[in-house]
Amino acid sequence: MGQQKGAVAKIGDYPDGILPVTVTVVFPSVDIPNPKKYEGTVATAGTPVTLPVNDDLGKNAGDGYITCDGAGDLLVDVSKDGTDYETAITIKNTEVLLLGGLNIHTIKIDATQNGTAYRVLVV
Repeated sequence: MGQQKGAVAKIGDYPDGILPVTVTVVFPSVDIPNPKKYEGTVATAGTPVTLPVNDDLGKNAGDGYITCDGAGDLLVDVSKDGTDYETAITIKNTEVLLLGGLNIHTIKIDATQNGTAYRVLVV
């Protein structure tokens, strides 16, 4: 009995002369960079913490995030060369700043209150 035009073969329903075939799908390897994580607190407001992203990754980062875990707000400056910094960005408690598409050599994190915690991930 052959399959007719327009008929659908279901799994386990093999028309005459067709045998099941095993198919192996191979996905290409993707170069996923090793991320660098930083966690800490700004002990004293007005004394920024410097994160040496380029030194730690061996290159500038182009993606990641910064999370403010309180108690105060974070003031974040990003440099693409380790010398010149952009205008500080304020991240309020529980907010997350996404870093996608930036060229990040170094990050400086300051706070509005002593003991403000942060988490950073860059790739």
